Amino acid sequence: MPVKTFWYLTQADGDYPWSPGGLYPVDGQRQIELAKTIDDGGFEGALVATWPNDPFISATWAAAHTSRMKFLVAIYANMMPARLLAEKALTFDAFSGALSGVIVRPSRDEAIERFRSLFEKAGIEQIQDVLDKAVRRRTHGKQDLKTFTARDAQRQGWVDSINAGTLPEPEDLYLGDGLYAGITAWSPLDIFATGSSAVYYVGDPDEITGHVRTLRDATGPTSLILAGWPLIDEAKNVAEHLIPRFEKL
Repeated sequence: MPVKTFWYLTQADGDYPWSPGGLYPVDGQRQIELAKTIDDGGFEGALVATWPNDPFISATWAAAHTSRMKFLVAIYANMMPARLLAEKALTFDAFSGALSGVIVRPSRDEAIERFRSLFEKAGIEQIQDVLDKAVRRRTHGKQDLKTFTARDAQRQGWVDSINAGTLPEPEDLYLGDGLYAGITAWSPLDIFATGSSAVYYVGDPDEITGHVRTLRDATGPTSLILAGWPLIDEAKNVAEHLIPRFEKL
């Protein structure tokens, strides 16, 4: 059975939107181009982000410039009156799951280098600062990054490397099943083992397709929601290298 692919529709875009200066300015024309890229690229549709606007308004606006794509709208508890939500959901599908990142390149080496650049561009000091704040927030100020102990040896290795001023290597970030722990515009590196959505499929087209086939056979999903930055460029890579393969699964 083919695996349907959804992309991510958001204004949080850029080469490295989690890095200083890496976030593109809000640009309506770029958003239209992104929607058209998704529509023309063979994607089933897109998950519409809740930032920075009402996702239903964003989806309505994007729908005016597309012809076939579906829109999934992220819904979070207690953010909208139930009656209003029900009325809006008559038009758009609600979504309460998660999405994964993807970096696909013609060769595995190219994909790994791009993945490595996510951390290099952010820089060790910013990664230290973001994680230190996250630890302090989660522990209510009782711990900082230097005193934090991760739940498992792999994540503790990341913490030790970062505290020592060294970025983890891609092979150290491999979680299994084709997934690597990464960083996104909304999530830092998951040193907490909380199931962060900041995970990436990284590899060449056949490698990633193989992992998706294994996932489909083991757990039965028929759809994937993926993202990668810059959103337009990475959507084109997925449209070229993965969607034709996913349609044959």
